[in-house]
Amino acid sequence: LFLFCQKLVVGYLCTAVGDWSEMERSKNLANLTLDSAMPVSPAGDQKPIDNLDVVCAHDDEENDENGTFGDGGVLPEDVEESMLSKNMRQALEIHERNTDENKHRIRDKQDRATAELALDLRTCMNIFKLIQRGFITAVHGCISTGKEANVYRASSKHGDVAVKVYRTSVMTFKDRDRYISSEYRYRHGYCRKNPRKKIQVWAEKEYRNLKRIDNGDIACPTPLAQLENVVLMQFLGEKEKPSPLLKDVKFSSVAWDYHYQEICMILRGLFNKCKLVHADLSEYNIIFHNMHMFVIDVAQAVERDDTYALEFLRRDCKQLNKFFEKHGVTVLTVKELFQFVTEPIANEDEAYFKLAELLESRQNQKSLFDKDAAQEAVDEEV
Repeated sequence: LFLFCQKLVVGYLCTAVGDWSEMERSKNLANLTLDSAMPVSPAGDQKPIDNLDVVCAHDDEENDENGTFGDGGVLPEDVEESMLSKNMRQALEIHERNTDENKHRIRDKQDRATAELALDLRTCMNIFKLIQRGFITAVHGCISTGKEANVYRASSKHGDVAVKVYRTSVMTFKDRDRYISSEYRYRHGYCRKNPRKKIQVWAEKEYRNLKRIDNGDIACPTPLAQLENVVLMQFLGEKEKPSPLLKDVKFSSVAWDYHYQEICMILRGLFNKCKLVHADLSEYNIIFHNMHMFVIDVAQAVERDDTYALEFLRRDCKQLNKFFEKHGVTVLTVKELFQFVTEPIANEDEAYFKLAELLESRQNQKSLFDKDAAQEAVDEEV
């Protein structure tokens, strides 16, 4: 009985030590990836950063159809293998081999905290690959947190860039099917049951939409690259400080009127030039940068011929009107704004004149209404 108990205790200690050493190895790997800038490969082994077409995921619809870059990212497999050191490859293989075995094991507080910050081991590896390819040289602090993703400021050879990391540990994507299922771009289907692959589709969708909006000359962060759940884009800010959201900006009454016209033209440009509907456009998804408004968070944007596109557009019009009206702007009715966005007009100059006429008409109606209301108040007092 004594020998049996001794063997049992020794076996338990060996198992615990093995789990602890594996956790320490994973922790050291994550720290190696993020705490300092990774050494970049020699100049002869890497491609110039300006040649974004070589490394960006799904640059156009032809690449999407042919699967040029394979599953899940911007880097071909042969490039990835050559860039990673032997120790890093072995660590990644060990981690992926043990993922299924350990997925039911209770994680400690540090593991949960890492998951909440969106930086699990695989995400760290994706960021490391972007460093190795020369897109970024170091990752700094978090500048924005949201329900689905965090945004980090990173350094590159050409200045600061933004790294948007979609969380792989939270199930906030179960209500996102309506933004994807009816799109022609995903007519061949996508993985609904695998959370990581579903989030990867969401990141790909953000990258594609940003590229289309940028090509349509609508103000948005310029997309640079996408790898699985990581999207690299232009950093909107100055001196390492991010530009504010529209909800945090204070304008004069004249400036509010001007920026309402600007957002109306952005809505129209998205619909007619980019053939997209944002589907969640509000003061929380607009950044004020260099005296102009930039559209962000476009992963949920849908094609204008989507089943729910017009419903989403009407909701966007309503949300924007509500926000600007709160700041004293004379806004169009939801119906007028909806018709202005969807109405075919020959060119942008005519669209500006049309918008000015509509706003002037609304201002006159409001003046008459205010005059009648004032007269009614006087009559009641008499």
